[in-house]
Amino acid sequence: MNTRRVPSDMANFTQDELLTRLSALEIENKQLKHQLATTQTIIDEIPIAVFSKNVREQYRIDLWNKAAEQLFNVKKQDVIGKATNQIWPQTDADLFMADDQRVATQQTTIDIPIEHCYTPDRGTILLHTQKVPIINSNEDRKSTRLNSS
Repeated sequence: MNTRRVPSDMANFTQDELLTRLSALEIENKQLKHQLATTQTIIDEIPIAVFSKNVREQYRIDLWNKAAEQLFNVKKQDVIGKATNQIWPQTDADLFMADDQRVATQQTTIDIPIEHCYTPDRGTILLHTQKVPIINSNEDRKSTRLNSS
């Protein structure tokens, strides 16, 4: 027999009240999914290279938009889940990591007016990069850092 305990804050609700709350939650869920899809589309289509690395996952890339694909000539599926040193030469990766760690430690935006970055097909390109800490409000420490070039 499958018996579920009703949370104490819901124990006094009637079945109609619970169904009304469930319906409201379903509507809210649908709205949130729509907002997420819209946000994903904006990030993907904005003509600025945007990518992020998850500090808690050893700075592995977890977001890479179309402009980043075009600028670096690296497809999203080839970078998601990878660390910087798996994509760029070690010298570049070390510099990027030092800046990443500075942003994570100081939890402040840094602006890099001229940053050299090697690409396989275009050689070294010059970027203007901003590294912005994104703080997860549910945690004590920063969980992700966002870059745009």
